[in-house]
Amino acid sequence: TASNITAGTKEQIGAFLAMPKLIETILKCASNDEWPVKKEAAWVISNVCTGGAPEHIQCLVEREKAIPVIFDLIKTGDIKINSMLLTALNHILATDPNEYTILVDECGGLDVLEDLQEVEDEDIYNSAVGIIEKYFGSEEDDENVAPNVAETGDSFAFKPTVNNNNNTFSFNITN
Repeated sequence: TASNITAGTKEQIGAFLAMPKLIETILKCASNDEWPVKKEAAWVISNVCTGGAPEHIQCLVEREKAIPVIFDLIKTGDIKINSMLLTALNHILATDPNEYTILVDECGGLDVLEDLQEVEDEDIYNSAVGIIEKYFGSEEDDENVAPNVAETGDSFAFKPTVNNNNNTFSFNITN
């Protein structure tokens, strides 16, 4: 099966990905077919991401557009599949955090990760929280964004930039 091939060596994964119609068909089936086919597709994605080289992950994400498929599969709610796909997602995001976090957010994946914080399985919860905190920041980070309040409590405090060379300061306001 395809998942057995992608569970092989990096060379075998590379040869598998060199057949774009094959991986395209598998990913299409992941979104449209019966559960056993979806499960096989999930294993293929997981194996490529956990056993492949960074260029294999890049191929899967950029050429084959696998990130939305991953989240479609996660929405099925199967704990074992979700666990391995969250591990795969961690590998994907580690490969190119700046670019791939954008792709996750664009396909609604961040919402799916947040929803996973409500499942009863502690491992799934921890994996989802770990990904959110590592790659998207935590909600606690947002609390620190508020401006400082002046000591009187009736206005915001700020510190202008001072240029000591000519005794001037700037508020750094642009139009």
